[in-house]
Amino acid sequence: MHLSQSPPPSSLIALTSLRSETTQAQELIQDRHPELAHIVTWHTNSASFHPSSTSPKNLEHPLNPMKGYMGTSDGSPAPVEEDYNEEFDDVVAEMQQKPSGGYDLIYILDSIYHFPPAVPHFLTTAIQSLSLGGVIVYTDIVPPANLSSWLGYWTLPTVLGVPTRNLMNRPKDLEAYKAQLEKIGYVNVRIEDWTKEVFPGFAKFLWTKGGFWKGVAKGVEWAFKTDWKFIAVRAEKKE
Repeated sequence: MHLSQSPPPSSLIALTSLRSETTQAQELIQDRHPELAHIVTWHTNSASFHPSSTSPKNLEHPLNPMKGYMGTSDGSPAPVEEDYNEEFDDVVAEMQQKPSGGYDLIYILDSIYHFPPAVPHFLTTAIQSLSLGGVIVYTDIVPPANLSSWLGYWTLPTVLGVPTRNLMNRPKDLEAYKAQLEKIGYVNVRIEDWTKEVFPGFAKFLWTKGGFWKGVAKGVEWAFKTDWKFIAVRAEKKE
C-alpha cells in the first residue's frame, strides 16, 4: 500500500513475527515493486520491544528508541513492570522522558491484540519511536466489558493466542480507550467502530472456505452478537 503511493516513502521498516512471513512479504514486494524493494528494511522479531532485555536481537529492534538512527540515549533502559496493567503511570512517565524517534508513521493491521505483554505497553514504547507529529494507525479487537473470567483467563488466551491482559484489562468503552491513549501522550486521537462493516462479512467469507474455517466463522458470529468491537485507531505524537 505504501509503495503504491506517489511519491513512495524514502524508506520503510517492515516487522513480522515469523521468518516465513518475512520471506513471503519479501517475495510479494519483489514481484509487485521490484524497483522499490531496496527501500524496505526487514526485521523478524516480536512486535513488542522489551527495554529490560539486553539480548542483541532485542537491542536491534526497530522500535527501540535508543537505536542510533532513532535518537541519542542516556544509557538507561526504560523499566517494564512485571505486573503491567491499566495503572501504568510510572511506565508512561519514564518513557516520556526518553528521546523521540524518527518514524513518520507506524502502521499495524489486524495484529496489535496479539502483542505481549499488553496493548498499552506497546503503545507506550511505540510513541518513543515516532517523530514529532508522527502518526500511529492500527486496528484492534476489544472484548466486551462483561467478558467472563473463565473465557478471559483460561480459554481464549490459548485458543486465540492473545495475552490475558489484552482480554481482561481493556478499557470499558471507546471513550475510556481514547482517554488511555491520551494518557500515554497521543493527541488528535480518532477511533472508528468498524464492527458492523467487518465481522459479518468476515464470517460470511470464512463459511465459504469450509472445514475448520466454519468453526472460526461461528466464533466471529458469536463475537459480533456478544458486543465485541473491531475498531480503527489513528493518533499522533504532539509536535
